Amino acid sequence: MTTGIVDWQIIASLTQLTEVIKIEKTDDIYWDEYWKKCTIPSIANDFLSKKLEKLIPENSDIIEIGGSIGSYLAYLNKEKKCKVSCLDFSKKGCELTQNNFNKLGIDGKIYNKDFLGNLSGLPKFDVVYSLGFIEHFTNYNKIIERHKLLCKNNGLIIVGCPNFNGIYKPFIDKKRKNAHVLEAMDIGNWKTNMKTEYVEYIGGLNLGIINGKLSLIRLPLDGSKTSQYVLVTFRNNWLY
Repeated sequence: MTTGIVDWQIIASLTQLTEVIKIEKTDDIYWDEYWKKCTIPSIANDFLSKKLEKLIPENSDIIEIGGSIGSYLAYLNKEKKCKVSCLDFSKKGCELTQNNFNKLGIDGKIYNKDFLGNLSGLPKFDVVYSLGFIEHFTNYNKIIERHKLLCKNNGLIIVGCPNFNGIYKPFIDKKRKNAHVLEAMDIGNWKTNMKTEYVEYIGGLNLGIINGKLSLIRLPLDGSKTSQYVLVTFRNNWLY
C-alpha cells in the first residue's frame, strides 16, 4: 500500500538521483564476456549461500541487485521458499538468469534495468541484497543508499563484497584490481544512516581471490585481514 511516507521517500530519492554520478569500473563488454563463462542450470551452494539462508526469513519477497545468473536467488527459492527477483543492467546476464530459472522450475521476475536509473515503478521488497556489486563503483556509498529505494519499511538490506584488503592487497592481480574499487571493500569507508544489524567477515582465507582462479589453499581463518568476504546487514527503518 502506498502511503505519504513512501511518496516522500521516493521524491527525496529521485532528488538525490542527480547527485549519483555513474562511475563504473566495468561496462557491458566486461559483463557480457564474464557471463559467457557461466553455465546453467546453476544453484549456489557455498559459505555465502548458507549465511544468507540464516539471515533471510522464510517466504520473503527478495531481490538481488546485479543478480545474474540467479544462483543465490535459486538457492533461497529452494531452501527458504522465497519469492525471487533479479535486477541487472546486462541483457546477456538477464537472458541467462531467465534460462536458469526456467531450467530449475523457478517462477522469478527479472528486471533488465540500470540500478542508477529511475526505479520508482518497481515494487518494494522484504529483502534487498547485493553481492560483489558495490565495489565496481567509485561512488559506492551512493550505491549502498540506493538499496533503500526498493526496500519496504523495516525490511532488510544486505550488502556483501569480496575482501581484497588485509593480507591479499599487495598480491591482487592487476586486471582484478582495475575492475574493482578497493576502498569500497573497507567497511570503515561506508557512510549510511541505516541501522547496522550485523557485520561479519566470512569465508576464511582463500588465496584464489588474488587472481580469481580456483585455489587449494583455503583455511578457516575469519577476520578483517584474512577472510575473503565481508557481509553487512542493515535495517531499513525510515525513522533513521
